[in-house]
Amino acid sequence: VGIKQHFQLGQWIRQRYNGFLSTKFNHKEIYVRSTDVNRTLMSVQSNLAGMYYNQQNMIIPNLIWRPIPVHTIPEKSDIVMLPDVCDKYVTKRAKMFTSDTFTPILKEYQYTLDSLRKIFKKPKLQFKDIWSIHDTLFCEKAHNITWDSWATDELYKNLTKFNHVNWQIMFHGEQLQKLSGGLFLNEIIIKLNEIASKPMKEIKEKLRIYSAHDIDIAALMSAIGVYNQRQPPYASCFIIELWKDTLKNNVFIKMYFKDDVNQKSTHLPELTFKQCKQYPCTLQKFIEVVRPTTLTLSQYNRECFITRHKFLIWQFGIIFA
Repeated sequence: VGIKQHFQLGQWIRQRYNGFLSTKFNHKEIYVRSTDVNRTLMSVQSNLAGMYYNQQNMIIPNLIWRPIPVHTIPEKSDIVMLPDVCDKYVTKRAKMFTSDTFTPILKEYQYTLDSLRKIFKKPKLQFKDIWSIHDTLFCEKAHNITWDSWATDELYKNLTKFNHVNWQIMFHGEQLQKLSGGLFLNEIIIKLNEIASKPMKEIKEKLRIYSAHDIDIAALMSAIGVYNQRQPPYASCFIIELWKDTLKNNVFIKMYFKDDVNQKSTHLPELTFKQCKQYPCTLQKFIEVVRPTTLTLSQYNRECFITRHKFLIWQFGIIFA
């Protein structure tokens, strides 16, 4: 299912940006980065197969496909894409479950938690632990896998409601947004500035793709301030576009979110970026607005590795666009 969904997404991207992207693969135009996880590597390869599905990319007779480079780094070193690597983020997120903000809300799901404790014979099971149960059932449902008898429709309904709360908790407040998506956002800003500083005729790279996980999309969107507080569905696509007005010599940002894998139309409503207070939002204004939730590498080292007595000294720059 996922392979087909990403193949379709690749075809959708091709249709939306056809004419902007060359029909034939050009290694100077596109850079692809993935987390070092089988699922995300397979997803982006399927996506690229759909994006370049045409006769011009045929190398082997009767096979409309060609290899396209996908870059990655070891999972344990991937601090940009995996927020759980940051100890401070994990600790503060856990405290949110017992905060004054969410304790009253979570009382509604106490019966669900107690039921799961009995089912799995784990009396110490906490709210922060049960997201994985919903995630497993969600995956099985998407692939038409029959649930065990304990997994009733009513339980799944309650877990789904709780899951909405859980995704609010993960990115509630400026500090969690900064610790989870700030470093990724900083890398995006660096790349956008790099592109904006070049004359248009010197810009070779047109698309940078990042293949990762739902938590990465949510973390980045929350750090920017356009997150809808919902778990991004399979084959979601968050798009950041950099535009230039040659008459006014302005460079500005547009953002979109494709969250319906079955959508055929390439038209997407532009995300409302209320914090910018101007339209279109110039790149410099965008950077100014998101500065409080942006995290540099040195800041990340101080915030996240303070208890580990080790510091990252080099990081691969990425952007999802």
